[in-house]
Amino acid sequence: MAIDIEGLRTDAALEEEGVWTEVPLFGELLSMKIARLGNKAFERAQEARQKPYINQIRAGTLSVEIQEKILIECVARHIVKDWKDLTRGGEPFPYTPENAVWLLTNNRDLLNAIVRLSSDAEQYRQQQIETDAGN
Repeated sequence: MAIDIEGLRTDAALEEEGVWTEVPLFGELLSMKIARLGNKAFERAQEARQKPYINQIRAGTLSVEIQEKILIECVARHIVKDWKDLTRGGEPFPYTPENAVWLLTNNRDLLNAIVRLSSDAEQYRQQQIETDAGN
């Protein structure tokens, strides 16, 4: 069987803008719009946030806490693009970058799930998305 390499490409716009996906967390499915890990905006933000620590990064001495803080801030602002139907204390909890930072800081399992899903190229294949949508 021949494999058409055209079907193996991802859509750069979807990688930046994100796609709606269900993020599993403790038996629940959270509907979130997720961009691809490593998209240009994410890379630029991560590079800028790491710049003050470049000597520590090169020496391998940057603390895990600072590394995690940088990751959370970059994921919250450049990977998580939106979500639906989240509440906090019974009140609507809308997507904002600040709310995303809070959510990911307080839920490591969700952060891990988002990083895993945003690393999956299949999510961003244009042909697959059109097929799934019935186009």
